[in-house]
Amino acid sequence: MHSFTIKLSCVGVLLICIRAITAFVLEKYPDHSTGVSAIINMWRTCGGFSVGYYQPAWIARNGVGVVFGIQAAVVSASIIITIIPVLVLGKRCAHRKAIRA
Repeated sequence: MHSFTIKLSCVGVLLICIRAITAFVLEKYPDHSTGVSAIINMWRTCGGFSVGYYQPAWIARNGVGVVFGIQAAVVSASIIITIIPVLVLGKRCAHRKAIRA
């Protein structure tokens, strides 16, 4: 029961930290909320993939190199597919809005 309490406390601290970081960054960059949210969510996804001890059966079956290689490929693809377009297109949209205004 003691380990469950520690795990639950860690989850609570994690949620509080995520909320605090998101609130700070969104307050700091209110005009870039889409990009900020995309980047924060991408890093949360990366954090979920980076914990190898949650996948012991997968690691036992394929090995650590294969598991983390696949996770690195997924994270890299998510950065290329989601974050880079948000940053590039966000800059273009902001430039177009500035011209119209």
